[in-house]
Amino acid sequence: MKWRYWILCSLLLKVLMIVISVIMPVYNAAPFLKRTVESVLNQSFTNFEFIIINDGSVDNSEEIILSFNDPRIVYERKENGGEASARNLGLSLAKREYIVFQDADDLSTPNRFEEMLTGFKNPSIGIVHSDMLVVDQNDSPIGYLKTTTIEKQNVKRFILKTGTPFNNASMMTRREVFSNLRYDTSVKIGPDTLMTFQIAQKWDNVHIPKPLYYYRQHNNNITKQSDYETGALHMRKILDLIPLKEWVPEVNWENGQDEENESIAHSIIAYHLFKRGLTVDAHTYLKKASNLSDSNEAKLFLMAIIKLMQKDIPSSLNCLEAFTNKNHIVLNFIGETYAYSGKINEAAEFFLRALNLNPLYEDALDNLTGLGGLNNFCLVDSRWIKFRR
Repeated sequence: MKWRYWILCSLLLKVLMIVISVIMPVYNAAPFLKRTVESVLNQSFTNFEFIIINDGSVDNSEEIILSFNDPRIVYERKENGGEASARNLGLSLAKREYIVFQDADDLSTPNRFEEMLTGFKNPSIGIVHSDMLVVDQNDSPIGYLKTTTIEKQNVKRFILKTGTPFNNASMMTRREVFSNLRYDTSVKIGPDTLMTFQIAQKWDNVHIPKPLYYYRQHNNNITKQSDYETGALHMRKILDLIPLKEWVPEVNWENGQDEENESIAHSIIAYHLFKRGLTVDAHTYLKKASNLSDSNEAKLFLMAIIKLMQKDIPSSLNCLEAFTNKNHIVLNFIGETYAYSGKINEAAEFFLRALNLNPLYEDALDNLTGLGGLNNFCLVDSRWIKFRR
C-alpha cells in the first residue's frame, strides 16, 4: 500500500507545481498553429497547463491541435464568439497562479515563461511584460516593439496619447488581477487593450527588455480588417471608465470654473485623439468643448486647438498669445506651435516654463523628450547598429 501512497503524493506534488495557465484562443489559424503549439510545449519551464480554446474554426485547426499528445493540453471547442469570449472561457478554466495568453499565430521563445516568472518579485506586481519581435508570415523580422515599465499613475495619459501601455500579447499576469473582470465581448478590436487598461491602473508592472515573443503580422490579422467604428470602440469604452478630471489632471479643477475647465479638458482630449488618428471621436470632443462654456479663455483655447489640428500654426499661436495669464497648459501649447515651426530653442524654453509652473506636467515632459530625440535620439542600447547597412 505504501507504494500507492507515494505515487499519489508524487502526482499531487506535480499538480501543485503547475503554476501557469497558458490560454490560447484559436480561430482558423491552421497555417501557423503547429509551430505555435510547439513553441509553448517546448518551453524551458515545463510546469503549466495549456488551455486551447477552438473558437469555432472551420479550417483544420482542430485536426492540428488533436495531433499533439501532451497531458498538459486542455482542449475546448465552442461556437464562434470572438476573441473576447474565447479568452473568457479560458479564464473560467484556468486554475493556476499565473496567466499567459498566447495568440495562435505567434511564437514564444523557449525561455519565455522562465524569464517572465522572475519578474514577480513582490505581491504588488500583477503584470510582467516583454519586448516583441515583429515577423511576417514567413518568420522574417520586420520590426521590433519595445515598451518599458510604466507607473500606475501614468497609464491613463499614455493610453490616451499613444495606445496600449504594454505589448498585450507579451504579458504574464497573476490570476487574481482578473478577479471580477472579464473581457468585453462587444469589443472586436482591442478587447485586450481595454482589459490591460483596467488592470494596469491597479497593479504594478515590470518590463523585461528582451524579445520573448514573436508577434506575427499577416493579411488575416483582425486589426487589418476593421472599420473605424469597430476599431474605435475600445477607446471610447476606456474613456468612459474614468472621470474627466482624472484624464486631464493638469487643469486647475480647484478654481471653481467648472464649465470652462471641462471645455479646456475636452479640447485637450480631442487634440490627443486627433493625433492618434481617431478623427471622428476628436471632433465629438471638440463639439462638447464648444457647447460647454462661453468664456473667452475657453473659446480661445478651443480655437487654438482646432487651428493646431488644421496645421494652421500661426493662427494657433495668435490664439494662445492672446491669453492674459498664461498657465502651464497655454505655455506648453505655445511650445508646440514653435516646435511645429522648426523653432526648437524657443519650443524648449516654453516647455521648461510650463514645467516651472507644474513640475509634474506629463505633456511638457513628453515634449522635451521629443525635442531631445528630434535630431539625434541617442540609445544606450546600440546592439542593433551592427546590422545597419
